[in-house]
Amino acid sequence: MDIPALCAALGIKRVTTIDPYDLEETERVLREELASGELSVVIAKAPCVLQYKIRKPVFVIDAEACIGCKRCLQAGCGALNLYDDANGDRKVEINPVDCAGCGVCSQLCKEGAITRSVPAEGKVS
Repeated sequence: MDIPALCAALGIKRVTTIDPYDLEETERVLREELASGELSVVIAKAPCVLQYKIRKPVFVIDAEACIGCKRCLQAGCGALNLYDDANGDRKVEINPVDCAGCGVCSQLCKEGAITRSVPAEGKVS
């Protein structure tokens, strides 16, 4: 079904399609549409995180760069776990088996401590 065409047929002029894994774009569009004062439809279109696992390398946390702020936990991802480091500080680690590779936690990390792991062929996708 062509949802934008259906919305147009219903007379909805403001129809926007977003990638929900792009947090900055998602927030910008939602704020813009809420402020518009008009009826609008926001279509969140992206592959399921289960499909991401097949195509994307997982993310890893650089323990040295992680300051333990736990902002990444706001993603609500089951792959993120708390642990006590050697200094007794609570930090976050990513279980690579559970990581779907969507990148939401990486976007939340202001320290740049969460990056995509490098696949065997040496390329970051």
